[in-house]
Amino acid sequence: CKEHLNNADMRSWYGDWKLYIKEFDTVMIADAIRGRDVIEFIRRVNPNARIIIYYLNSVLDNGRNSPDKYNGLSCELYTFDKKNAREYNIEFRHFFYRYMNRKECKIEVADDSIMQDVFFVGSDKGRLNELMALAAKLEALGITSRVLVERTRHKFYWGAKRQATISRAIPYEDVIKNIRQSKAILDIVQKGQHGLTWRPMEAMCFRKKLITNDPEMES
Repeated sequence: CKEHLNNADMRSWYGDWKLYIKEFDTVMIADAIRGRDVIEFIRRVNPNARIIIYYLNSVLDNGRNSPDKYNGLSCELYTFDKKNAREYNIEFRHFFYRYMNRKECKIEVADDSIMQDVFFVGSDKGRLNELMALAAKLEALGITSRVLVERTRHKFYWGAKRQATISRAIPYEDVIKNIRQSKAILDIVQKGQHGLTWRPMEAMCFRKKLITNDPEMES
């Protein structure tokens, strides 16, 4: 029941990271966390740690990752989205791509290793219909594509939409493999998003063409 969960020791829900968290002086957390208890636990175990919450996705009003959920906690909030930075009065920091220095980014790919012209991978986020339509248009033009759309949890998919989606995210090593086997990366930003995502970074890193509907790329 809710009362039982509120009084429970939430550490049993955490991964092995809880065993080593006191060894670090800085902790950066993506916004897909369950709630305040994670921050409270880290602060209790490691009082002097610098705790940063970095919003990798657009903030959702009243969602579990909304900035107001962390009022009163000793942590820093940053976002890649300029509009969210203004609306929620949190710091803007350009999107970071931690794989930019990987050795394989600099390796040229032979033409015979290219498997498709265009590659996209990402979660649905209301983009599925547009992505399916784009894939059909590319096919009609003789342009090969590989479009992997992860289903939204607890959302029902049927027919063609179910066949066009995958049930879970693929390992990032597989994403890199697909990028290297493609001529271009497709970037379809979700409605209301302001700020660069991983795909432009991946295109720069792996020297691929970028196809995007992001109007901010023109500025």
